[in-house]
Amino acid sequence: MVDVEVEARPAVVLLLPGSFLRKEVAPRSRQPVIERETVAAEEWDSRVRFQRWIEPQREDVDITQAEILVAVGRGIERQENLELAEELAEVLGGVVCGSRPVVDQGWLPPTRQVGKSGMIVKPKLYLALGISGAPEHVEGMKDADLIVAINRDEQAPIFHVADYGIAADLFDVVPALKEALIARRQET
Repeated sequence: MVDVEVEARPAVVLLLPGSFLRKEVAPRSRQPVIERETVAAEEWDSRVRFQRWIEPQREDVDITQAEILVAVGRGIERQENLELAEELAEVLGGVVCGSRPVVDQGWLPPTRQVGKSGMIVKPKLYLALGISGAPEHVEGMKDADLIVAINRDEQAPIFHVADYGIAADLFDVVPALKEALIARRQET
């Protein structure tokens, strides 16, 4: 627990989703009273202006709840190459997500973005494909149980947080990995 004393006003506090572990709370014996007040935007005198609200698409998944994430970064090069990650995610039973540059390009929806300006995720497996490992991205995935990174740049910062790293071209490794997983599944 952290105690914070605010000496000046206004104060801004930013808490990212997934920043804290969930605490089980005993059910209350009575319901709290909730008061709602609606204020028209014109009446609200503020220098803060609402830009937009991003709602997850109905068919989209909550990446914060996924056990296996296949994450793509700039190394995926083109939107058409997302199919490679999607096929691998399907074989693994996982979900595709991405870094901010991939979302900024419009290749994935904002609900699939991992990082400080996206979602904080804690999957059992985080497979990073072509992600360099910018601090803002790492902040969102560093608590995964197992991190595997594939990047052709052997100096990429992602290798500092990865449990296993493969310094190779993802376009060579991912198809081979997918085929090996399919073959192994057929053996059992």
